[in-house]
Amino acid sequence: MCNQCNELIESTSMDDYLDDAWQNVDQPFDGLTLRNELALSPKQLLAVLEAVVVNLEQQYGRGQRLLDLQDWHEHDGFRREGTVCSFTIVRKMIETEPRLLATRTGEHRVYRAIYPTSGEWLLRWYIGDEEPPECDMTFSTNESDTNAMAAKLRPLMDVSLEESAGYFRRAYGG
Repeated sequence: MCNQCNELIESTSMDDYLDDAWQNVDQPFDGLTLRNELALSPKQLLAVLEAVVVNLEQQYGRGQRLLDLQDWHEHDGFRREGTVCSFTIVRKMIETEPRLLATRTGEHRVYRAIYPTSGEWLLRWYIGDEEPPECDMTFSTNESDTNAMAAKLRPLMDVSLEESAGYFRRAYGG
């Protein structure tokens, strides 16, 4: 695996900005959260993440400054700062199924999270440690962009949409 990818695997948990944003219903939690209805296989998750990343690059530009972090929100709510990354690094993380599997956190319900420093959207995925691994993903942003993303992902997975702040309150593990 590339050195940049190994460095990203050691990133940290949901940060103070995201924690404050979901509690105050600020972006990216002021709209809808899209998630898979049924558990995904790693192969399905890879296809979904590729579609999401392509869409985000087209919509926001490849130069958007991103943060990568382990999101412990659903595990125990632990918070720390993320690591700066880019769409180039994210694409390397999801380039192949083995690279995607290497993004596992090794902790139950600890998600990999990517979001821009502008806070417009939040992409998260979880890969379980059991074999075969069951995977989940969420994407949160404003209502119109979440609905547009859902339309693109429906051919790849069963989509569920719900109000973001409520979803994250219900899922909080802290």
